[in-house]
Amino acid sequence: MALEARLLVVVDPTSDKHPTIDRVLQQMNAGLPHYQPEITLLFAIDHSNTDTHASNPALFRDEHFLHKLAEPLRDLGLATRIRISWSQDWADSIIANAEAVDATTVLVAHPGETASKSLSDEYWHLIRHCPVPVGIIQSNAREDIAKTIVVSMDVQDSKLEGLNKRILKAGKLTAEMHGAELHIINAYGDSSTYPDRAKIVAATGLANDHIHLKAGQPDEALAEICKELNPELVIIGATRRTGIKAALRGRKIGQILKNIHRHVYVVT
Repeated sequence: MALEARLLVVVDPTSDKHPTIDRVLQQMNAGLPHYQPEITLLFAIDHSNTDTHASNPALFRDEHFLHKLAEPLRDLGLATRIRISWSQDWADSIIANAEAVDATTVLVAHPGETASKSLSDEYWHLIRHCPVPVGIIQSNAREDIAKTIVVSMDVQDSKLEGLNKRILKAGKLTAEMHGAELHIINAYGDSSTYPDRAKIVAATGLANDHIHLKAGQPDEALAEICKELNPELVIIGATRRTGIKAALRGRKIGQILKNIHRHVYVVT
């Protein structure tokens, strides 16, 4: 099953900009082979928007408005349906809808540096509990990108073996779909935890020069490799019990998004 076979595309009905829809259209217009995902547009009100004043644009979004946003996708031959959620439990609503439509990937937009702490908490909750990969689409993502996908792994931690395999699988599927080169970044603390490069080559099947071992914190190493390779997409991992691993420690998802200015897929 392809990573993006069935997309749940989250749209903010209070906004006039829709980065998640733009991302799907961008991929379609890029002529990606075999890219014909089933689309479910989930119109979910921003969890922090409790404004019920008449000036709130969400109050004036009618069925015509919603179907108008779906038109460009349908015009390209994509099966597109619409679901609506006004729940204030933003993350839980997305998770419930992902399960309801049997989504294989969720796409959500992220405001970047303007994200508040409460919004970052909602993203953290979504990432930790969503049953499928979450694609975080940045409205300020760089456009001068290379045909490169970077996956972040932590081969030193034996407890992450299963997660590393899922990250690598997602990376290979995505790289094949995009016709992109796949690169791996693995951070390490000091010489005592230096990763076994030969082991990574054997496990991944990638060329030696596509494997990058960087000293330092995972989020800092990831930002460094993004400057070097200028990737189109970054794929990282998360564990539900302990939080994000293989690319960051603790609750650093917001910091990563601010530092790399790339779209990010999070695999659990």
